[in-house]
Amino acid sequence: ILIDSNVDWGQDLLRLQAWMAENEVDSVKLGWFGSARPEYYGINYEPLPGLPHHLNLFWDPPFDPQNPAPGIYAISVSILWEIPLQEKGLFAWFRAREPDARIGYSIFIYEVPEP
Repeated sequence: ILIDSNVDWGQDLLRLQAWMAENEVDSVKLGWFGSARPEYYGINYEPLPGLPHHLNLFWDPPFDPQNPAPGIYAISVSILWEIPLQEKGLFAWFRAREPDARIGYSIFIYEVPEP
């Protein structure tokens, strides 16, 4: 599996925005890798815990790794496979499932339905 700078610098954020528009998705729960700001691309999102913390997030947003809240999750492969310096086990629930969609080579989409 290629992660980190081998495949993922946030370059698929523009494709994510296009996918959201095409699928009428207003907002995603987003975990991405890279220095690009999603709002620059018109992406409405809730940040997921983990890296990057360059967005002045000095806290991790609420997140239950065993029972993720319903919604649409867009998680980059570097975050999904938990690069070094990131808490392990955060995204194991997602790794155990096939993504519902793939954005380019670096972002996986998961839909968590209402219980």
